Amino acid sequence: MKSRHSFFFKRVVPIITVCLGVVVLTMSILPLVIDVDKYRPQLITWVNSQIEGELELGRIQLSLWGQLGVKIAHAELVDASRKPVLSTGEFSLAVPVSSLIKGQPQLVVRLSKPKIVIERNEKGLWNIATLIKKSDNPEEKSKSAPEASEAKAQLPDWVGNASVSLDIQQADLEISDLKTQAQYQLKSLALTSDAIVLNRLPGFQLKGVLDSSFSPSGRIRGPFRITGVQDQNDFSLSADFTAVKIVVGNHFEKNENIPFTVKFKAVESPEVWNLTQGQLVFHQAVLNFEGAFGKKSGSASQTLQWKSELNNLVLDEWSELLPSLDKSLLKGKVKSVLSASGTVDAPKAQVEASLEGGQFQGKYFKRPLDFSAVFKADLDSVDQLKIQMNAPGFDVRIASQINSYEKPSIVVQGESNEMDFDQLMDWEKMKKDSLAAAPVANSEAPKKTTPPVEKTGRAVSVPDYDTPLAFLSKNDLAKKASGVVTWNGKSLKFYNVHIEPLKGKFLLKNLVVSGGFEEARLWGGSARAAGEFSFQGERPKYKFQGQLNTLSLQEAVASQMNLFKNITTGMLSAQFEGTGESFNPVLAKKNLNAKGKVKVKPAKLSSIDMNKMISEGLHEAMVQIGNKVPSLKGKELRNEPITSEFSQMTGTFSIQEGVFSAPDFFAEAVPKKGVDVRGDTQIGLIDYALNAQWEISDPYNLLKAQDLNLDQGGIQVQSVLVERGKPFRLPIRVSGTLLSPKFDYGLAPEFLAKIALSNLGLAAQDKAKSEVTKKAKEEVKKLTDQAPKPVQDILKGIFR
Repeated sequence: MKSRHSFFFKRVVPIITVCLGVVVLTMSILPLVIDVDKYRPQLITWVNSQIEGELELGRIQLSLWGQLGVKIAHAELVDASRKPVLSTGEFSLAVPVSSLIKGQPQLVVRLSKPKIVIERNEKGLWNIATLIKKSDNPEEKSKSAPEASEAKAQLPDWVGNASVSLDIQQADLEISDLKTQAQYQLKSLALTSDAIVLNRLPGFQLKGVLDSSFSPSGRIRGPFRITGVQDQNDFSLSADFTAVKIVVGNHFEKNENIPFTVKFKAVESPEVWNLTQGQLVFHQAVLNFEGAFGKKSGSASQTLQWKSELNNLVLDEWSELLPSLDKSLLKGKVKSVLSASGTVDAPKAQVEASLEGGQFQGKYFKRPLDFSAVFKADLDSVDQLKIQMNAPGFDVRIASQINSYEKPSIVVQGESNEMDFDQLMDWEKMKKDSLAAAPVANSEAPKKTTPPVEKTGRAVSVPDYDTPLAFLSKNDLAKKASGVVTWNGKSLKFYNVHIEPLKGKFLLKNLVVSGGFEEARLWGGSARAAGEFSFQGERPKYKFQGQLNTLSLQEAVASQMNLFKNITTGMLSAQFEGTGESFNPVLAKKNLNAKGKVKVKPAKLSSIDMNKMISEGLHEAMVQIGNKVPSLKGKELRNEPITSEFSQMTGTFSIQEGVFSAPDFFAEAVPKKGVDVRGDTQIGLIDYALNAQWEISDPYNLLKAQDLNLDQGGIQVQSVLVERGKPFRLPIRVSGTLLSPKFDYGLAPEFLAKIALSNLGLAAQDKAKSEVTKKAKEEVKKLTDQAPKPVQDILKGIFR
C-alpha cells in the first residue's frame, strides 16, 4: 500500500502538475500570441454598414483565464447627425469555462460608466429608430425571414439553458423629448443580476438616482432601490422610492419623507405563477394585491386571477401632497376592490369603489357640502355611478351608467328636492375676488395685441369656454356616444332667482344635445325652453326657442338681474326663437340671431325720465320754432307732470350681430298720466349702446298743446301745433347708452313749424271761405226777396 502511494506522489502527481502548468501557461500565453484586436476594423466596418450612424471601439483583448472572454477598452455610438447615443468605458463579455462543462453556458456582461442618450426631435423621431438602416431591396427581406426561422428551428438544446449575468456600474441614462420639452435622467445606476434565463425571474439589485423634468413645473429627483431575490421557486421583489421627491408646480408635492414602496412575493410552479403578499404603500394609502397566471391542462391560453384592495384612503390627509389645497377642503374615506378572472386573451374584470363621509369645503362655500359616491364597472361598461350631495337647503342625487366603451351609451338621471345655492355659496366674496384678480386671457380676440382694459386701467380677463370643448369634434369615441339625461328638480335658487319645478330631458347623438325644460314657475310667472347644442365644429352652435308668461321684472331686478334694471320693469310675456355660436360671452352676443315678440304690462322705463325728456324737448323746440314762425316767438307749453309708466309696451324684436332691434316698439300711455311712445329702438348687447327714433304722442293733452291758440292778422288759429284730427306729436332721437341716454330734439322745431304753418294756412283758407260764403248768402237773400215764391223756395233749399 505504501509503495502505491509513493508511486502516485512520485510519478502521477508531477505529471498532473506539469499538465496543469502547461494548460495555465497556454491560457496565459495565447491571449498574448493571438491578437484579436486586428479584427476590430472589420467588426466596426460591418456594424457601421448595418446602421445609420457610426460605432467606435477601443482595443479588444482576449482572455482565457478560467473563461472565454473579450475585453474592450471603450465604445461610442453616434447617430447620423453625430450626436452621441451610447458611450461606455471598459466593458467585457465572458463565458466561464465551468458553465460550458455543465452544459449551461453563462454570458457575464460587465460595463463601467456606460451612458445612453435617447432623444426625440421636434418632428417626433427618436434617435434610436433612426439608427436602423432601411433596406431598399424587398427581396432581401423576404429571403431573410425563412432563413431566420430555419436557423431558430436548428438551435441546439444548450441554447435553452443559456443565461446572461449583468454587472453594470455608474451608468447614466438620459431621455430628452424636444417635442414636449421633457427630460428624464437616471444617474449613477448600478445593476447586478443573477443568471437571467427563460421562464424564471433572476435575482438582481438596481439602484440609482432619478433626476427628471417632464413639464415647465414638473420634477422628479432622488435615490431609489429595487431588489429582487430568487430562492428556488420563490421570487421576492421590493422597491423603495421613499427618498424620491416629486413636484408638479404648486399642485402636487411629495417630499423625501413620504413613504412610497412596492413589494410582492411570487411562487412559480410548472403551470401557474402565483403572486402573493403584494403591497403598494404611498403616503397613508395601502394597496394589497394578489394574483395567479398560468395554463390549465388542455387550455391554449394563459389563465388569469387577480384581486387588489384599497381600504380607508383618508382624503383629508392627502392635502400634504397638494400645497394649493386647504386641508379642510376635502374629507372622506375611499374603498375600492379590483378583481379579474378568465384568460389573458379574454379577461373579465370588475372594479367597485365607494366614498363615505365625504365633505367638501369650497373656497366660496358658506358651509361644507357632504357627499358620498358608489362606483361599479367592468371592462365593457359602467354599471353604476351614484353620487349624493347634501347641505342645508341643498340635496342632489345623480345616478348614471355607460353601457359600452366602444360605442358609449350614457344614461344619467338626476333629482333634487331643493338646490339653494344662495345658502351654499358666498356670492359677495366671489365677486370681490373676481374684481381683485386681473389675469390676462384674450382668447376671443387673438388678432388684438392688447387685452381689454377697464376705466381703472386694470386688465380684464376674457374667459374661454370654447377651446376645452373643441376636442370633442375630433374625438372618435365622442362622435359614437349617445345618451339620455333627465333631471327632476323640485326647486332651484341662485342669486335670488327661484325656479320650481325644474324638469327636463336631453338626448345626445352625433355630438348634438337636444331637449328642453318643462314649464316652470319663475318670477311670479312661468317659462319654458327647448334647444339644441351641436359640438361638431371648433365652436359650439345652438338653436333655441322659448316662451315667457307674465314674469315679474321687478322680481328679476330684486334677484340681481341688473340688465332689466337698466331697461324696464313690469310683467313680461314673450315668445322667441334663435340660433347662436360660442359659449364665450362676447362672441355669444356677436353671433346671436333671434327673433320674437314681447309684451310688458304694465311697464315702466327704468333709466329714462319721461317728464324731464319731454319738458326739455318742448322748451328747446319752442325756442327754435319762434325763428320759423314769428307769431309763436316767446310762446311756451306748460305741461303737467308726465309719468314714465305705461299701460303696456309691445313690439316684435330681432337680434343680429350683437344688436337688439324693435322696429315697431309701442308704449301705450297710462290714461291721463302719460304719453304714447312709438318708433324704432336699437340696443347694443355688448356695449348697451342706445339708438332710437321715437315719436311722442299726447292723447290726453297733458302737454297743453291743444290749448295753444294763435291770433295772427285777425285770424284765430286753434291748437296751432296740433294736426287736425290727431293728438299732439313730438319727434325725439335717443342715443348714448341704457345707463346714460342722450336726447336729441333737433327734428322737433321743423316738424312743429310745418304743422303750425299748415294750420295757419288752413285757418286763412277757412276765413276766406267763410267771408265768401257770407257775401254769397247776402246776394242770395237779395235775389230771394225779389224772386217769385217758387224760386225763393228753391234758393232757400240751396243756401240754407
